Amino acid sequence: QGIPRRIEIHDHTNFSIALALWAAAWNAPYIPTRTLLGSDILKTNPGLVRDGDVVRVHAVRPDVAIVHVQRCDAQGHAHAWGPMGIVEEAGLAANRVIISCEELVGGVPDSRGFRGMAQAVGARRARPRKLPDALWLITPTRS
Repeated sequence: QGIPRRIEIHDHTNFSIALALWAAAWNAPYIPTRTLLGSDILKTNPGLVRDGDVVRVHAVRPDVAIVHVQRCDAQGHAHAWGPMGIVEEAGLAANRVIISCEELVGGVPDSRGFRGMAQAVGARRARPRKLPDALWLITPTRS
């Protein structure tokens, strides 16, 4: 079965890993870019292939993406604010998604209250394309 498997390391820039995740999310084998031309990273990552005047960034599909948000409901509709990095790309590309949240809210996600909260705090709203595989409520501990 090969379990446990050896961990493979592939160097990426922040931009190239985002492209690799978008390729997987869009079911594309790769996304071409010119931004990596002349970079030594092409020597260390077999998923980055020079093809003439572009670099093909091959798709990366994670087994699992763990996404932390401030608030969500049981169906996986989420509010998140602050820097998101490549969370959206990872969630769309992954085979499974686990959402952790600080506050689990009830009600209909499209109700005025849920939408109003997002607009009030400048949050991003996310609607899952499928139900998350797991949902964890994370609560702070008091010392």
